[in-house]
Parts: sequence; structure tokens; C-alpha cells
Amino acid sequence: MKLEYENIGMVDGDAIIKELLEWQSELDNSLGEEAIYAALETVIDIVVANILADIVVLMLKMEQEFTLFEPYGLNKYRNFLSAPTCECGCGTKVKLILHNSQELFNFAEKVLEEHGCSESAIFAIDINGNMWVITYFPELDEDEPFSVLKMDESYMDFFAECDAEFRFCCYGLLVERKKCQWEIIE
Repeated sequence: MKLEYENIGMVDGDAIIKELLEWQSELDNSLGEEAIYAALETVIDIVVANILADIVVLMLKMEQEFTLFEPYGLNKYRNFLSAPTCECGCGTKVKLILHNSQELFNFAEKVLEEHGCSESAIFAIDINGNMWVITYFPELDEDEPFSVLKMDESYMDFFAECDAEFRFCCYGLLVERKKCQWEIIE
């Protein structure tokens, strides 16, 4: 039973038990069963604590994945969005408050039009895992230069497949962190 933990490295549970049993025989049976069980409980407590610590680290890594372009097959160097900072000067990045998908589309369309790149997109992931691609191609249709593609569930390759098909010059990524609170990923 070998386990590896970030905090303490490799743990060999079988070796620990064997060592405890050897200690018992060396002490000429002066170390009773209760002491062995107490020592084993301590070992188990240490292992459980390290497992919990690893779970926290894993959760933090998963949280970071939602802030990265790479897990979605996107290149962060093609990002054109940057989150505004708080006006008070504290440096906190401002979250967007968008109440529904129509407000999301309106925001994306305004940003894409102001950006002016004729082959750009906004990728968005809502809190339920729905994924949208809002595209801007004014050369294809001057009257309606925007189009919206939607995937109803988290499909990590959806954005990359859209990027490969449409060959976007640049794009932005929005993630809904809490209900109606959207973060611009940089």
C-alpha cells in the first residue's frame, strides 16, 4: 500500500505497519495491542490529513482550469479582452453583471463591434455549463454580422472546434462564476 502525497512524499502503509510490528517484538511484547492500534490511528490520521490537503490542492487546480484558455483548446495570446479594474484604485478586477443570455449576447455584440476585427468571437460558459460562441463576421452579412452557437453541456473541445472551423483572428473568454456575475478571463 504505497501512496504519494504532496506534503510528505511517498507513504508506504505496509512498511509502517511492518515497522510497528518489529518494534513490538523488539520491546519483548511490552508494547501491547492498544499501543499498536494507537500508533496506527496516528498514522491513519496523518494519511487522511494529507489526503484532505491533496483534495484541497486538486480543487484549487480545478478552479484555475476555469480561468485558463488552454483547457478549452484556446490560445491566451489571441485574447483581446481585459477586465476593467475597480475605480477606487484597489486593483480588483470588476465582474460583469449580466442577468440573462440576451444581456450576454448584447454585451458580446457591442464589444465585438467596438473591437472591429472582422474575424473575432466571444466564448462564454455559464454557471450551468452551457457554452456559447458569439461570432462577428460583417463581410458575410452586413445586416446581421453576429451569430450565436450554443452547446448545452460542458464539452471541453467545443471552443477549439469552433476556432478551428472559423479560424478566428482573436477572441475573448467569459465565465459566469456566480449567478449573473461574469468574469473576463485574461
